[in-house]
Amino acid sequence: MKHYFGPALRLARLQFTRILRDPVGTIILFGLPMVLLVVFGAFMSNTDSLSLEVAFVNDSPQELSAMVGETMRSTGVFEFSDTPASLESALEKLREGDLDAVIHLPISFGDPAEGDAEAQETSGLPGGSIELYVDESRGQTADIARSILNGIVLELNQQIVGVEMPLSLTQRSVLGENVQPISFVFALFAALGMLMMGVFGAATLIPMDRKTGVLRRLHVMPVSGGQLLIGTMLSFAILSLLLLTVMTATAVLAFGMPMPDNPVLYAGFALLATIMLIGLGFAISGISKTPSQADVYGQIVFFGSLALGGIWVPQAFMPDIVRTISRGIPLTPVIDGLQAILHGAPGVVDLLPQIAVILVWILVTYTVGIRTFRWE
Repeated sequence: MKHYFGPALRLARLQFTRILRDPVGTIILFGLPMVLLVVFGAFMSNTDSLSLEVAFVNDSPQELSAMVGETMRSTGVFEFSDTPASLESALEKLREGDLDAVIHLPISFGDPAEGDAEAQETSGLPGGSIELYVDESRGQTADIARSILNGIVLELNQQIVGVEMPLSLTQRSVLGENVQPISFVFALFAALGMLMMGVFGAATLIPMDRKTGVLRRLHVMPVSGGQLLIGTMLSFAILSLLLLTVMTATAVLAFGMPMPDNPVLYAGFALLATIMLIGLGFAISGISKTPSQADVYGQIVFFGSLALGGIWVPQAFMPDIVRTISRGIPLTPVIDGLQAILHGAPGVVDLLPQIAVILVWILVTYTVGIRTFRWE
């Protein structure tokens, strides 16, 4: 056993040193996941600084229109630009991208005649419609403006009617009240970083060594193909777990993400996921004849995983058959498992569905990687 794993460990140290000597590759494998985590983590931990540049065009002479303006200013989200000369000029600025939204009160706004005719006979309450103009090409900005304005309309209706609305909506998380949004972002980008180690790291190293003749020289030494794969797997596993450690420390210290309640389970699941994703890289390297082929196959797997793993499109928006397929790809169980550990501190039994998928992929990828491995 010692005679077998001794050379493998020495190869792992050699491969580890080689990888770190490549500054471009190291920056890509380490830098991209870290940049994504820092950017999105900073955004999600500073929601209080959210602000939208809007133009408020008030053509109504009624007192209610002034109340609308004051209520919108009190939210702290809408920042009113200089009062435009007309609605047309405000819409032109919106088209040019100088504004996030335009809010318009027409001349009839606040007139009691604008309310429901039957209700006016008894109440005389003012009515009207607040017009919100948005650029639908900026979907998230439009959704935020629409959501905030809906809340303002609900508050104003309550003030006008003078009674508490009988129905209300209360949102609660099934994961608990202390769940941090950064935990969802962290799981996505941590899994993404581990995937990159496999499909862009391990997948291209062996074909590159085959092309440059490194494997041919190693073949004349007392080193087997299994020892080479074990050494390469260990080197990338160390790098992947090091990346995960740095990302975890950054999320906890910089963005206030709670530490996993079960760190042993967290470490064990991360190790299992790392072994699987590096095996995916071995399978790609085995079926690739050249480094360029390995790079193309790696990109196909990478972008396919982004599309089906819930990073680009939430799984709730996918058709049932696509959602079923997505649960079987390598990236999905890693994301789901990390999120479950960070949010609910489950035991091994709770993670059996994700672990089962990972184990199947370990069996498949390493079988393909070993059977297709060649020295030349």
